[in-house]
This record gives sequence, structure tokens and C-alpha cells, in this order.
Amino acid sequence: MNKKVLIVTIVFLVFLFQSCYVGMSYERDFTSLKGVEENIDCDKNIKEVDMFFECEKIDFEYEKIGLLEIKSNEHQKQDKDLLEELRMLAINNCCDAIINIRSQYLTRESGILFSQEELKKYDAKVYSGIGVKKKG
Repeated sequence: MNKKVLIVTIVFLVFLFQSCYVGMSYERDFTSLKGVEENIDCDKNIKEVDMFFECEKIDFEYEKIGLLEIKSNEHQKQDKDLLEELRMLAINNCCDAIINIRSQYLTRESGILFSQEELKKYDAKVYSGIGVKKKG
């Protein structure tokens, strides 16, 4: 067997087996609110992210960076873990605050794709908010 074909086959199989299990990890979504031509002044040393939930007063000026969303997996529904994942998503996208954070539940599925067992439905905890960069 050709060495290239063997390597490609192995890589494909590894990818296939890793992607066959649904619902085991958090789902992280970031949707940029900046235009393609706009640059974000990103401080890569952001360590703290201020978090403001729905209806909390925002007493600073800010620039909207993007929409943030984190969905729990089947076995991890701890609010503190989800909020930490949301905070890390903000840091990775140059946000030093998240405003209008809200929580809700969403029906998701987990299980092994291409198996005889049906996928299991569960209620996932979801946190979403607007990632911003404080002005001044």
C-alpha cells in the first residue's frame, strides 16, 4: 500500500472516530459585530471580564465586539463552569466585558452517530451575551 494512502486513511479514521460522538463538549459560538475592514484594538493580556446580566445597569461606554454563546453538554450543567467558558470566549475575542447575559435551556442530542441506538435528547443550559470592549 502506498505510504501516502496509508497516512490519509489513518488521519481520516481518527477524524471520523473523534467526530462520531455528539453532545460531549460545550458548544461555543462567537458572531462578530465588526465589519471586515474594522480593526479591533485587542489587548491580549485581558485577565478580567466584567459580566452584566439582563437588566443590570451599564455605567460605562463601550464598543460592541460580538455575540457570545455557550451551550452545555449532556453531563456538565454547572453554572460556574459555563460562565467561566463564556468568560474565556470573551477573552479569546478581545472583549473585556459581557453585557446583557441571559440564560435559557435548549433541547440538544447526544450519542454515537451511525449506531443502532437512538440519540438521547436532553435540556442544555445556554448562556449568551454581547461581548464589548470598554472605552476609556
